[in-house]
Amino acid sequence: MSPIAATRLALTVLAAVHLIVTIWHGELRRELAVALSAGQSLFIYLFFVVAPLLAVGLVWTRRVRPALWLFLIALGASLLFGMYYRYILISPENMQRLPSGERDCSRTPSSS
Repeated sequence: MSPIAATRLALTVLAAVHLIVTIWHGELRRELAVALSAGQSLFIYLFFVVAPLLAVGLVWTRRVRPALWLFLIALGASLLFGMYYRYILISPENMQRLPSGERDCSRTPSSS
C-alpha cells in the first residue's frame, strides 16, 4: 500500500471513529438532559461533524495535505472545547464540581 493510500485509509477510519463517538456522546447528553447553547451547538456541528467529514472528502482528492491540516485543526478544536467545558469553565459539566459518585465515566444513564 502506498503512503498516500495508507494516509487516506487512516484518516477515513479515524474520522469514522470520531463521528461514532460524537454521535454516542450526543445521545448520552440528550438522555441526561444536558443542554447546549446555540453557540456550542454550532461549534460542535462545525468542528466535530462537518470539518472531519470535509477532511475525508478532501483526502480522497489531490488535496491530501489540506485535508490532514483540516482534520488536525478540527480534532484539536474538539479537544480544547471538551477540556474547557469539563475542567475550566464553572458549569454543570465541570468534573471538579460534580459529586464524587457522578465522576465515574463508566456510568451510563441505563446503569443508574
